[in-house]
Amino acid sequence: MSTTTTLLKNTATAIVHAVSHTSDDVKLPAYVCLEDIKRRDAENESLYSLVQLSAGEALLAHIEDVYIQSNVFMNYRKKFIAVKVNKPQFKDKVSLRAARLDLWCEANGIVIEHTRHGNMVYRAKADVLDNMLLVTTV
Repeated sequence: MSTTTTLLKNTATAIVHAVSHTSDDVKLPAYVCLEDIKRRDAENESLYSLVQLSAGEALLAHIEDVYIQSNVFMNYRKKFIAVKVNKPQFKDKVSLRAARLDLWCEANGIVIEHTRHGNMVYRAKADVLDNMLLVTTV
């Protein structure tokens, strides 16, 4: 085996080893993560029925009406639909509309999670979406 072939083989082995043994502090570029999220969303969206998708859209609309000063978006996961509120503003969080939304979510079985980064995630499982009471005023 020539020196060049050995060097190429060792380099390829090192690259494969580095990729398969990455540590937690090595992060992917943001555009790679966004593409992965879009791909997973498209895959998981097909897991839900039309009724569940429209209930998820209605939930998104309700949450957007309450948190008007924050970024709100929806992700399709394998077992639930998540509506995320990015760092909700204090005015929105303490409003009467937010309290009503929280009560409505609790009555419909939607779980509200507060992340350590200050975000809020509303999680609605597929069976909850089937039985969700769509109320026009929250």
